[in-house]
Amino acid sequence: MSDKIAAIASFVGLLQFVALILTYVIMRGTAIRQLRAYCLIARAEVLDVELGKAPKARITIKNFGQTPAKNFKTIAVLGYDTFPISRLPNPDFEHAEKVQQPLPPDGYFDIWPKLSEEIKIQKHIDDLKDGKAAIYAIGEISYIDAFGIERFTRFKVFCGGPIGYVSSGMSAYFEGNDYS
Repeated sequence: MSDKIAAIASFVGLLQFVALILTYVIMRGTAIRQLRAYCLIARAEVLDVELGKAPKARITIKNFGQTPAKNFKTIAVLGYDTFPISRLPNPDFEHAEKVQQPLPPDGYFDIWPKLSEEIKIQKHIDDLKDGKAAIYAIGEISYIDAFGIERFTRFKVFCGGPIGYVSSGMSAYFEGNDYS
């Protein structure tokens, strides 16, 4: 009889140990999700959409997390194309401006990609307003979170297209946005 009680007590002890390990694993995963840095676009707008000017975008990135983003790097390029995109733009990240610095919790950082050419004909502006064309900003944010895990955010935002160009705001494109 005492052997049965000892076996049952050992089994219950083993179950408690397994429950303890599972609790630890779940708590650690929750802590990582809650305390890590989340660097995402907070706002995007395009400026200088006028004849004779090269449009530029102001993309504001915010760390929505509770810990700093270490080795924070970002890069973005701006392009003009039909809407929807007729060909996948091939951004020249080699020659785009790269920024590297830490980004604190609730910290903001602005990047300013610019079109390589100025707007030379009114039709380009009219096509933006009529939804036939769009200005796209394509880029990537990378950083290391407080747990030493490399993270990224890839983004593609636009103005024009179905939303037209009534203000300077940009919207997320239906593809090309991803994060880890």
